[in-house]
Amino acid sequence: MRIELTEHAVERARQRLGWSEGALARMTDRVLYFGLGAAQTTGALRRYLQQRERDDGVIARSYGEHIFVFRRTPAPEVMLLVTVFQLPRGLRRTIRRPRAQACAA
Repeated sequence: MRIELTEHAVERARQRLGWSEGALARMTDRVLYFGLGAAQTTGALRRYLQQRERDDGVIARSYGEHIFVFRRTPAPEVMLLVTVFQLPRGLRRTIRRPRAQACAA
């Protein structure tokens, strides 16, 4: 599968993450495959991701403290990265909690 970047996604990644276009291109595969989708989360984070995915063909992934929004294209082998934004403050704690519990064990 090939992931293409929109101009908007490149601008937002530079603005919100401090990533260059090259860094974003390198990270998009990792985000899509290793980021958390709505099915892998619970509670408020799950509802938040489901709300982002309410349009057909949209996939939202949480990676770090950011949300990456992808859209399927008519060509099955191509995905578009549409935008990147930060998780709301209240949800950032929920994303950190499993990591903190895993380190304590």
